[in-house]
Amino acid sequence: MQITNKKNVFSIALSVVISLGIFYLDFITGREISFSIFYVIPILLAAWNIGFVSALALSLISAAFWLISDKLTGHEYSHYSILYWNTLVRLFFFIIISFFAAKTKDLLQKAKSLYQANSDML
Repeated sequence: MQITNKKNVFSIALSVVISLGIFYLDFITGREISFSIFYVIPILLAAWNIGFVSALALSLISAAFWLISDKLTGHEYSHYSILYWNTLVRLFFFIIISFFAAKTKDLLQKAKSLYQANSDML
């Protein structure tokens, strides 16, 4: 899909604003409460309304926001690389969600068009 259409621009803007809101909540609640699952909301919005590439971008943004929040709250790990490992794990989780959401929408559209074609033949 193209990003030039107004619905897509709105979906991207809304997804980024939601991501920023989740980032803010993640930051103010501190390191003891995890908000990782809520970052999926804007990713799903982008995947469903625009496509996989946009959801992939939101996945990167969400993982970066989580990393920044974790660093700003002063979360200390036993080894410095654990922070980056956790970020990569979340990023891959977000990418998997992006892929399956976009694929589900594509398959649903194909099923609808097949149903329509079969209905037209009858």
